[in-house]
Amino acid sequence: MIPREKLNVSLGELYDSLFFFESSKNKNASHYPIHKRILIEDSSLLTWLFNHLPLTHGMTVFDAGCGTGHALFRLYEAYQIQGVGLSLSKEEILFAKSIAKKLGAKSLDFHQRDLSMNTDDLGKFDLILAIESLKHTHNPIAIIDRLVDQLTPDGIMVVVDDFLLNEYSDSMIDGHKQYWNAPGFITVRQMKTFLENTNQVQYELVNHSKYIHSKPAWLIFTIIQFMRIMRAILPRTSILYRNLTTYLGAVILELLYRKKKVGYFTWIIKINPESS
Repeated sequence: MIPREKLNVSLGELYDSLFFFESSKNKNASHYPIHKRILIEDSSLLTWLFNHLPLTHGMTVFDAGCGTGHALFRLYEAYQIQGVGLSLSKEEILFAKSIAKKLGAKSLDFHQRDLSMNTDDLGKFDLILAIESLKHTHNPIAIIDRLVDQLTPDGIMVVVDDFLLNEYSDSMIDGHKQYWNAPGFITVRQMKTFLENTNQVQYELVNHSKYIHSKPAWLIFTIIQFMRIMRAILPRTSILYRNLTTYLGAVILELLYRKKKVGYFTWIIKINPESS
């Protein structure tokens, strides 16, 4: 069982913590993805996506949850895009801005900003990316609905994330939502119902769950128990406690994959031409 507790770890702090952890492994001080390291048909997630999207030079791109700007920088280098990236992490945004300055990428802009706030002022986009970001919001459906309105007529929105395969009453799921700050961890059915009940959009759904690898269940349980013991003896205000909390949320998610309660899905959403 995962005990309930109140944590004072904001989403910005969570991603600041992830930034320091990932950047310590990234020795060349360049942008990098912080989403799952998976291979899809021998390609990285972004490579697979970019091979399946109609990308064009100079297109406008909004990365809703940009991390260190990895996706935008890759698109800039290949297509000279105009891009905007949002993250709640101060450290990620400072890092992305430093990389943009080093590359001379004046057409890329990065903001520390809450995705749940209105983003209409950013304009319209040919491509909107939301990769492992919407489940950290309280109402991902409402945000998708709003972001679709920011697509150009032929624009595409791509949502990639973990989705529950059914509606479960499970302390592990509650624990992941809590430790990983993921209140918007919704079911595939909820997402489908929203998209199918509006004639504004049409979508393609791709299930990438088979590409997710997890440790053996016994090892995951051992890691969880060890982290629970460590967290019990650490001051709650310590950085190590916060980092263990973040990692605990990630390990619990891995166990949920092992139990086949969670899947990894890509939703490619377009404006329905018949709705205009």
